[in-house]
Amino acid sequence: MKFSNFKTCEEIKNYLDKPFRYTTKSVFHYTSLDSLVKIFDEKRLKFSKFESTNDILEEKIVTEETKKKNFFSLMKTQIDNYGMWAMYGGLTKSDYKSLKDVCVKIEFPVATLKKYISDKNLNANLIAYTNLIKPKRKNIITCGTVKNEIITEIKKDILSGYLKDDIWKNEEELRVWSVNEYENIDDEFLASLKLIPSPCYTADEYVDILKKSGINDDLIKKMHFIENKYYNTYRKRP
Repeated sequence: MKFSNFKTCEEIKNYLDKPFRYTTKSVFHYTSLDSLVKIFDEKRLKFSKFESTNDILEEKIVTEETKKKNFFSLMKTQIDNYGMWAMYGGLTKSDYKSLKDVCVKIEFPVATLKKYISDKNLNANLIAYTNLIKPKRKNIITCGTVKNEIITEIKKDILSGYLKDDIWKNEEELRVWSVNEYENIDDEFLASLKLIPSPCYTADEYVDILKKSGINDDLIKKMHFIENKYYNTYRKRP
């Protein structure tokens, strides 16, 4: 059934609970180089408290049960976006002061991620986007390029954690949920990750930054950096 034909919140939730149905071969996570080092050094992923969400709509419809959960955000979109580099991985500076100033995009193979979610008994879902926060406009829920204009009442106990304001729709977010703040990962999982520098740096420059920061060489060798095809698209900061 098409997303546009769903008539209830339950049907929409069931659709969003199958996040890999139409997902491409990879999904992405933007973060700082500092956080990347911690992922490889500690061999674990850090899940965010739901209270850290940056969407006002989510604050309005979140339930107490959802607030107790932690989530790890991934983006389905294949397109680089300067705003996402700045928001999720610090600023794209050419003259960095710390590893927190430098961004990296982590590419997760879907096959690896699906196995990880299954092995860890985690949950995952897509995010749908809506105009609900704008009362003067008709509420429209979108998922990908498909719209649903049928739902007239949002049941927050069902769609809590599933909806964001449509200002964020370019992210095409996929969330992995855990009751824990951290989830361990193994060497095989780490080896499957591709690491993409911000458009302001080359892969070699990233390795150089890590070495200058005193990161252990053995740890750096585990990181597989690939070039950003948009290198030099954005002007470096002076």
